[in-house]
Amino acid sequence: MGVSGKTTQRMNNNPELASLWKGRVLVHTTAEETEKPKLIARKIKAEQRAEAEKYIKNRVFSTKVYVSDVVNTPEKNKKYKVEVRIGDVKFKSEEPNSLKAKHNRFN
Repeated sequence: MGVSGKTTQRMNNNPELASLWKGRVLVHTTAEETEKPKLIARKIKAEQRAEAEKYIKNRVFSTKVYVSDVVNTPEKNKKYKVEVRIGDVKFKSEEPNSLKAKHNRFN
């Protein structure tokens, strides 16, 4: 956001190029309590899949996953573990190093 230029435009127009950029991906997630949670899966239209497959190439990536804190946990004084999945690969944390109310801290 708020960045422009030739390289930025190329990455925005072709996400495959953006994957080659040695930057970081910042992910912010939120959770909302609901009485009736939904899991929605939708089929991708054949035309859309065919268009995307033109840009898909098998590549080898290295990944570092760093989790420092888990805040506002559903239950107080409970230790949570974090699992990150990328495709079929799972990264699972150990238990947090410290626990305080609704806050788990990892090192």
